[in-house]
Amino acid sequence: MKQWDIQKIDNMKYSCFHYGLAEIANYYHRDYQMVFLELWGFFYSENNNRTIGENLDLYWINEDGRRERILNEFHQIRYKKVSNQGRSEEFIEKMNEEIEKSPFVAYLDAFDCEWLPFYQKQHLNHSIVICGSCEEAFLFFDQYTKETLTLSKNFVKNHCNEFYSFEKKIQKEFSYQFLRDEFRNGIGIFDGRQMLKQLKQFIEDMKYRLDLQEEIIKEDPTKSLLVMKLKYLSEDRYNLVEALEYIESKTSHNLIEAKNTLVELGALYDHIRSYIVKSAYLIKGLNHNVFDEQLCKLLELETKLYELFRCYIIA
Repeated sequence: MKQWDIQKIDNMKYSCFHYGLAEIANYYHRDYQMVFLELWGFFYSENNNRTIGENLDLYWINEDGRRERILNEFHQIRYKKVSNQGRSEEFIEKMNEEIEKSPFVAYLDAFDCEWLPFYQKQHLNHSIVICGSCEEAFLFFDQYTKETLTLSKNFVKNHCNEFYSFEKKIQKEFSYQFLRDEFRNGIGIFDGRQMLKQLKQFIEDMKYRLDLQEEIIKEDPTKSLLVMKLKYLSEDRYNLVEALEYIESKTSHNLIEAKNTLVELGALYDHIRSYIVKSAYLIKGLNHNVFDEQLCKLLELETKLYELFRCYIIA
């Protein structure tokens, strides 16, 4: 039996990927906070045939190229993805080989994971930290487990989509040039994908197209797509503060205004989320004067953050 000594972080605000990354980075005694720069953005597709919750998304989910660059340049951590093609024994053999070298992160469908609140309810890509192995099972934990559990290797073969192995490289000094380049890259992505335009369309739809009966699952509003994604956006803004605090610790930059703006945004996204859930149970529904005021404030703060980040390019 093989088991790595890895300490569990108690943090429910990280996405499952960021949680797994933080666990592996801590195991390697490396920082990871700059990866939260990828959280800045907004993605909303304009499609009147879909609900607002279906149109709203977390754009950074498929930003592997940017994530890889940030981790390599700032923290000297590299990762490699191994996909489970064909649900083969070869995939399990690769996992067996990897766990002999270090812990790693694997992805499952949350629908199949009986320890999760999403079990048999929602299909979500969920990561776990594989921290050990015995003959017939892998040892693992995640944000929802209080202790290390086991998953049979047969279950993993049939339900695991992929795993990520990690490697630490020789550490380098924090680079001002990489920092400036990354802010410039973030602005380029934001402008290139017209994210302010997408945000304005989201706000327009929230004001004039929001149908609570269509958007909210009355039996459990927290499982509604719109409610879930507003929660994630709130957490992303709070987590992005960690990246700015890390930059302050490594440079002479004072980012207090941007940090305060992010905290305001995190609270506002959460307040809008809570207000929607509450209004779904009220006969009179939304108070649009209050709701529209919150949405206008959201645009004001996101625009302010954009301008602050633009200033950091030339600071």
